[in-house]
Order: sequence, then C-alpha cells, then structure tokens
Amino acid sequence: RRKRRWQMREEGSEKTPLYLKLVWLAAASTLGVSVLEHTGLWRRDREVEAFAEAQSVEIELFQVEQRRRMIDRELFALGVALAETNATWRALAAAALETREEAADSSEPVRGGRESPWGAGPPPDAYFAVKRCAPPRLSASFVAYERDSASACSRAASSWKLEPSCPQGRHRRQVLISGVQRSGTHFTWEFLNRLGVHVHHEGLGPAGSVSWLFTWRAPSFVINNPTRLTADHRFCVLLHQVRHPLRVVSSIVKATKPKNDPYWRWIYSVEPDVDPAAPPPVRALALWILQNSRLETIADARFKVEETSPRDVCRAAGFDDLLCDGDGSRHTTSSKIVQPIIEPKPIDPALVDLAKPDPKPPAVDWSHLDRLHPALSARAKEMARRYGYHLDTRFHPQSLDTTAFKA
Repeated sequence: RRKRRWQMREEGSEKTPLYLKLVWLAAASTLGVSVLEHTGLWRRDREVEAFAEAQSVEIELFQVEQRRRMIDRELFALGVALAETNATWRALAAAALETREEAADSSEPVRGGRESPWGAGPPPDAYFAVKRCAPPRLSASFVAYERDSASACSRAASSWKLEPSCPQGRHRRQVLISGVQRSGTHFTWEFLNRLGVHVHHEGLGPAGSVSWLFTWRAPSFVINNPTRLTADHRFCVLLHQVRHPLRVVSSIVKATKPKNDPYWRWIYSVEPDVDPAAPPPVRALALWILQNSRLETIADARFKVEETSPRDVCRAAGFDDLLCDGDGSRHTTSSKIVQPIIEPKPIDPALVDLAKPDPKPPAVDWSHLDRLHPALSARAKEMARRYGYHLDTRFHPQSLDTTAFKA
C-alpha cells in the first residue's frame, strides 16, 4: 500500500482527503463574505456621501432664495420710502381734508391721526363698522394672488369674501384671516387684539374673524365663538395664513381624539376628499394640502406666520396706522396692563447648525409621511417649497407658546 501510494503521488492521481476539501471550502466562503461585506460598506458610504451632497445643495439653494427675498424686501422698502417722501405733503393735506369732511357728516369716530378719537383704551365696536371696505396694504412679507374678474361671482358663491362686482351680504366685516387648523391663528388673533383690532377667534367679532373654519362656506360650524356666522355676512379682505406643514401635521395629530372627534366629523362634511379611514398623520397632511389649495383660489394674499409682523398683518387687513403702530395699550380686554407686541424673528439660514438637533422637533417627520403616503408627501413638499419653506424644520424654529394667550 505504501508503494502504491508513492506511485500515485508521483503520477499526481492521489485523491485529496475530504478534510482538506472542507478546509479549502471554508476558506473560500470566508473570503467571499469579506468581499461582499466590503462591497456593501462601500455602497453605503457612497449613498451617505450622495445624501450629504444633495442636502448641501438643497441648503445652498434655500440660502440663495432667502437672500433673494431679503433683497426684494429691501428694494420694496426703498421704493415705498421714496414714494412716501414724494407724496408726504399731498397725503397729509388730503387726509386732513377728509377728516374734516367725515367729522362734519357723521358722528362716528374718525380713523387716522395719532390721537384716538375715543380716548384711552380699545376702540369701541362702532369704530369697526364698515361703510366702505378699506383696501389691504401689503408689505413684502405677503404674496398677492392674482384674481380674474370674470370668476368673481363664482368665488363669492363659494366663500365669505366680498366681491365688489357681486355685492352680497348685508352685514360686512373688514377682515377674515384663515388657514389650516393649528397654523398659528391663535397667535394672530392674540396680537391683533393687543393692537386694538377687535377680531374673534373661531367666531365673528366687530372687526372680523381669525378662523380656520371659515375657509369653507358651510351652513353650520363646529364652533361659534360667540356669534354665529350667517349667510348674509361678508368680509372685505381675506388673508391666507400658512405654517410649516410638519408643525401643523404634528399639532393636529396631537390634538386628535382617538374616537368620535367632532372636528374631524365636521371636516369630512366640508372636505370629502379627506379619507376618514386613513391614519391621523395622513388625514392631517391631506387637510393641509386641500385647505391651503382652496384658500389659494379665494384669498387676497398669503403670509407665513413664522416670519410676518403682526403690524404688517394689521395693515394688510386694511386697518389704519393708529392701531397698527400701537404699543399694546389699546388691548381689547379690560386689562390696564400694556400688552407688548412680539415680532417674529426669521432665522438666518447661514446660522443653522445642522449638527445640532431641532430643540422642538415635530412629532411627525417626512420619513414617516413618505412611508404612509408617498404621493401626498411629495405634493406637500412641493407646496412647502413654493410657500418659501425649507423642508428641515430647523430653518423655521418654533419660538412661541400661545396656549396662555387670552385676548
């Protein structure tokens, strides 16, 4: 046997032992797994680098857009200043003449001037009576909507907006500010009242209303605070208020009751495209898209609540500088304490530290919405960018808590 084994070795025909084959097979498998792991890590590294590059490009584009908006605002302010300088004396003379004529023809309070005709405190309700609508005075923070006069009557039939070519409604108020629920209407209502503009939240006040409900011309509402809106009411100016979609969706989800939520039941009656069977984040996102899209067709102008001064909102609503330049001493409650006017502070995109997390992150993020409903999420992202929002909420921080406000 030994002799035969040596002959087989010399001839090269000796069979390889089984244990050697197993050792070689294990070594080859280990080498293959190592190669695959290395390839997978390389691919993941490339994906991370590509994502970082895309995010960097998106941030740069957002910064360029913000700089362009700042330049537009500066040019707008310069143009306004020049126009006001050229027309100062003519405006003063015309205002004085109109004041004298109105004082002679009517016993109602006269708007304008630094001294209030009613004395200290908030203006009386009669001050806001609308004999003729005051036009909006829009700052650079607003985006005006173009309107086709041919469709004015159809807009009037489906909204509470007063259209001059289709006069309707015996009872008129100066302003309606509307947006998706949880869009900061509480903030706007509070500070208009601090300026002395007597609007009600989710109801009808002497000067008008700040309400997410009044986007729709419905026969009834889930809230009437305190006066019910009826078919013969109209608003001279309709402003569209927007807020970052992730903040809105997260707040709606947090406020939604698990069962028999009366607000959602009412929403299904006026917005049938909202699916009652969908999970709360999807319903909230659909509402953000549908309600904002509707307001784009009926409102006069749009503004971002995170970046717009309450004074600019006051002027855009058509009220005079006697109120809009106020210091808070004309607050509409009986309080004798001066209520300060807080100005929103937009953040400089260049100062956003992406290495730090959002101090107040939204409960629902884009990855969550992408998984639940990719089509709605993509549509919401497109609208958010068109409204001037960065998708990352760190560029639009949540700076105020309005739960303690009592206007």
